[in-house]
Amino acid sequence: MLNLDSLKRIDGVFYLSSKPSAGLDENVYLQVRKKEGRFYPDSIVRSLPVIDKNHPLKKEWKLREISCNKLLKYISTKAVENILEVGCGNGWLSSKISKKCGCFVAGVDVNREELKQAARVFGGNDKVKFI
Repeated sequence: MLNLDSLKRIDGVFYLSSKPSAGLDENVYLQVRKKEGRFYPDSIVRSLPVIDKNHPLKKEWKLREISCNKLLKYISTKAVENILEVGCGNGWLSSKISKKCGCFVAGVDVNREELKQAARVFGGNDKVKFI
């Protein structure tokens, strides 16, 4: 398992640096995510990739559900102890992987708001951490 003891932790998220990511305007990114309808409340994130049949992105999430199931099936055939998910966003896939294979998953992203949401929604799982 990754040793996170030396990292600063705020709102359940571990930080490798105290500086924001260079070149990323987080506020603009979040505005775009919200305008696209891709910034979800905790109640929806908790159930992803399953989403309400009337949601405007239902077809996209159905494809994600199919690919998620294929990935989980593949991982379950391997002796996996640790997984790094780069670009984990709100953490739904990191959580699913950890629950399915029982391995440690480090979800990494540059978007602090979604990382905080991931830690809030999936923080009860000791085998998944957000960085």
